[in-house]
Amino acid sequence: PDDDSPFSLPPALFQPEAECLMGVQDNLFYFMSSITRLRNKIRINIESDIDPIVDYNALYRASQIDASIRAWQSAWPIGEVRHVAGLLYKQMLWVYLWRSIYPPKATRWAPDTKITSAVNGALELLRLIPSNDPCQTVLLTPTFIIGCAAFEPEQRIPIRESIKRIKAYTTLRNADRALEVLEEVWRYMDKRDERSWDWQGIASDMGMDFLAT
Repeated sequence: PDDDSPFSLPPALFQPEAECLMGVQDNLFYFMSSITRLRNKIRINIESDIDPIVDYNALYRASQIDASIRAWQSAWPIGEVRHVAGLLYKQMLWVYLWRSIYPPKATRWAPDTKITSAVNGALELLRLIPSNDPCQTVLLTPTFIIGCAAFEPEQRIPIRESIKRIKAYTTLRNADRALEVLEEVWRYMDKRDERSWDWQGIASDMGMDFLAT
């Protein structure tokens, strides 16, 4: 589908409150959808043994998305928790884009220092959001996506803690399911298994199609 097609989002990771707090008008969900469509094309190339996995068109589209993400600015006043949440989403989108265009076959297993730094920066933003703040309702998506790039075991501890806070505030069972998928992604990562790239496929294999997109 082209860029005007309906959103391609993991439905169970997004709550109705997310649109109110973050705002579809801010383009955050549009960026997420664009990256997911790009990722789906790369997955097809992987499954079809097409070389290169990430072709020129994909890299060009990725550069466009990257520029748009970098140009995005939060509409919420500095100091508000929603502003912090917006910055977290921005960080998450960049990490999601990086993980999508550099699957294991196209990069070294040792994580790039830039992605390690980006994940650490996202974790710092997560810590700034109080456990009793309504923004907890929109944190499952960034927590999950950032977790899918947590190559370092010490980065996974705050991810688990964040999901625990999200569940405590929202009572969403999806929080438990998201963590189950993450634990499997990390297991593949630690084994240097290329399947760790495809969290959608991992979720589907676990019978959790609610996460597949």
